[in-house]
Parts: sequence; C-alpha cells; structure tokens
Amino acid sequence: MFRAMFRLAVALVAAMSTLLGGCSSGVEPEQLSPTCLARADFGDPAESLYILPYPVGAAYEVAQGYCGSGPWSSHNERFAIDFFIPIGAPLVASRAGIVVYVIDEFDDSGMNDDSMLNYIVIQHEDETAALYAHLQQRSATVELGDTVATGERIANSGNSGFTDNNPHLHFELYSQFPYHWKDDSIPVTFRNAGGPLDERGGLQYGVTYTALPW
Repeated sequence: MFRAMFRLAVALVAAMSTLLGGCSSGVEPEQLSPTCLARADFGDPAESLYILPYPVGAAYEVAQGYCGSGPWSSHNERFAIDFFIPIGAPLVASRAGIVVYVIDEFDDSGMNDDSMLNYIVIQHEDETAALYAHLQQRSATVELGDTVATGERIANSGNSGFTDNNPHLHFELYSQFPYHWKDDSIPVTFRNAGGPLDERGGLQYGVTYTALPW
C-alpha cells in the first residue's frame, strides 16, 4: 500500500503546479464557468458530512469561490474554496478519514512555484478525498496512514507554494483518490458554516464564515 502511495506521490508533486495553477491568477467574477455551474449541486448544508476546516469560533473570509468566483480566481472549472487564514492559524479535518499524503517541508514565502507546496490529503470512507493546501512549513500534526476524526487538528495555515503572498488555505473535495484534478472536483458545503450561502447552497466569495458548534 505504501509503495503505491510513494509512486503516487511522484505524480502528485509533478502535477500540483497544474492543479493549483497559482492561486492568484485567473478570471474575473463575472466569468463564472457555465460548465462548472451546471454541476454545482450542493444539497442541504444541514445534511453535509463536512465542517469548515478551521476550529469552532474562528471566522475567515472566502478569498476565492467555486467555478471562478473571485477577482483573482483560478477555480474556473473546480469547486475549490480559498479562505484567507493567517500563517500559523490551526486547521482541522473537515471530515474523518485516513491521511494518504503529507508534505510540509517547504517555506512560507508565498512566491515559490507550486511544486514547492505543503499540503495534506485525507481520504474518507466513501473514497472521496479532501485536499488542504498552502500549509505552514513543518506544521503537520498528522502522518501518512493516520486515522483522523472530524474536527481534529491536522496542521497550520501557511503561505507555501505560490499565493502571490496572500496567505490562505486552499480546500478542495474530490470524488476519488487518486484524483484527476478538476475533472474529479466536486461541490462541498459545510454543516457548521455561519454566514449567508448563495442560491445553490455554496459558500460565497468575499463573505466571512464563522465555524459554529456542530
């Protein structure tokens, strides 16, 4: 199993620059992808299996929304969410699962190529997987193969990779692991998000969401 993970690691590192594409370049808010929006079915947030990826009581602004919402978004075909979270702030598992990938060796300059990116991937029991990216150097509190609970601390927010020096967390849910980048990106909402959702039930660019008790 771990040999297979190692082989997968090589492919993930090579493709990560394509995956994130630099979280600070992209399309204007009015250029939302119609093909992405056609798949934007979030369901009832109250029934979501996910919580916000930061501790109860914390509140952070959505820096980039899904399908390209945000003035410097690179999410035009994906359901990724970026949260403005300062370096060193704790992050938690949005859902219970098994840690299948951990990188936390790179510095927090915010101007490195995304091949120098710290991130964690957690696979869930239904084979979906969550990506937590731009993590702080050497802040991971989990290791490969660990089982984590919903709400368990996993790392700190950071500024690794290319963020254009805007520290943030990139969170993205995939339908499977290993994933095929934007093709497997799927809508996600959070059952403890305190703040207004859009008409589809998704988080909105520019809105601050408080993590409520769950």
